[in-house]
Order: sequence, then C-alpha cells, then structure tokens
Amino acid sequence: MHPVDTVKTVQQASGLSIKQAIASVAKSGKGVGAFYEGIVPYAIADGLSGAVKFAAYEKSKIWCTEHLSDDWIPASRFACAALAFVCCSVILVPGELLKQRLQAGMYPGGLLQGIRLIATQEGPRAFFTGYSATLFRDVPYTMLELGLYDLLKSAAVKARIRFSGGGSSQKGSSRAFDELLAAAATGGLVGFATNPLDVVKTRMMTSTAGVLRGPLNAGKILLRDAGPKAFLTGATARVAWLMPFTTIYFGCYELTKRTLDSIKQQQKIIGVAA
Repeated sequence: MHPVDTVKTVQQASGLSIKQAIASVAKSGKGVGAFYEGIVPYAIADGLSGAVKFAAYEKSKIWCTEHLSDDWIPASRFACAALAFVCCSVILVPGELLKQRLQAGMYPGGLLQGIRLIATQEGPRAFFTGYSATLFRDVPYTMLELGLYDLLKSAAVKARIRFSGGGSSQKGSSRAFDELLAAAATGGLVGFATNPLDVVKTRMMTSTAGVLRGPLNAGKILLRDAGPKAFLTGATARVAWLMPFTTIYFGCYELTKRTLDSIKQQQKIIGVAA
C-alpha cells in the first residue's frame, strides 16, 4: 500500500489533486520506484514501533482486565491504545520524518543524503521535527484504531451469533471474517476522521525545522493560506490506503496470535503427556 501513501503525502505537502500528485511522482524520472520512496525507513521504523505498540497494548489490556470492572473495560481499551502509541512514538517519528521527506522529493540523493542533510544542516533534534504533530494525530488515531477495532470486532461476533440463531446473549470468539470486517471499517472511518490532523503533520514534517511552531500554529497558517478545504486534502487517498492496509495489518496480527496460541497449547499437551 506504500504507493498510495506516497500519493497522499505529495497531495498534502503540495496541495495537489490525486491526478496531479500521481503525475508529479511519475515525472520524477525514477519510474515505478518513485512511488516507493521512503519505504526503507518506513518499514524499519514501523516494524519496530509496531512491535512496541502491540506489546504495550496487550500488556495494558491484561492489567485492565485484571484490575477493572467489566463496565470500565470498553473505555479502558482507548486509554491502553493511547499509552501504546506514546511508548512507540520515539521509534516511529524519525522513520516517518525521513519517509515523508523522501516521498515529497526533498532528498533526490536518497535516504543517506536525507540523514546527512538533516544531521548537518538542522541538527540531531530535527529528526523529531513534527513530533508534537505526530502525537496530535496518532494518539487519537491509535485510540480510535485499536479501541474501535476491538469494539467493532465484538459487535461483529455478537451479530453473527444472533443472526445464526445463537441468541444475542451467547458469547463466542471472533473468526477471520469478523476481524477483517472490523478492520476494514476501522481503517476507513478512522482514516477519514483523522485526515485533518494528518495534513497538519505532513506540512510540519515537510517544512524546515522550526518554521512551523507546533501543530496549532501549522493549522492556523494552513487555514489562513488555503482555507478549510485544505484539511481534507488527501482524504480519498488516505482512506483508499488505510482500509486495505488496516485489513491486512489486523488480519496478520490476529492470525499470528492464533498461531502462537496454538503452538503454546501443543507444547502444554506435549508437556502433560511427557
């Protein structure tokens, strides 16, 4: 899904339409590879930060389940998600910064040139340019993403059981279809809802460090210069990216969890038999 994200970033950084953004990327002279600019820092940073995010999320969910009443569990999922993103943000932001600047064509020489120029011209702190804007976007995004996914997945399970004649009070575990349906809905809804925050973050990360002083300042300047419609720039591409992305993302996540649980159960059976 990275090419769609590249188009979205070019749109938000330059205020172009989808067609104009695609044409702009295609004319860069790098062929199909232009749509994959920034994939290396993104894959590394997102992989490592994703591991931290889900570890923190699962651990905090277990703690909440053990210490809170059932009435507080739905709300606690959103708090756990916020904590999870804060834990992984230190890893994510430098990779996201490099990814977006490469996507916007700021470093024709590639990743190593980008790292060198940031370090020498802007200083080491510049690798965290847009950190506040990333928190501004991704704390609510992650709260909605993980919290809403869990709630929609539970709703899908209940609906499936009810329509199959099992009764609304019957409990059951989720199946792949429940998870994929919940993931697709989550990606589309949350992607569109947080697009204004994403536009602000992109503008901050693709500007020189210190030019835009915080997300609120960046938002005011964008509103003044381009009007309210600017906050919806790239919304179509963002939804088109996040719906399949989130479906694949959570699908792999749930499949991995089930596989690991199955291995653990087999090890227990072997241990008992021995």
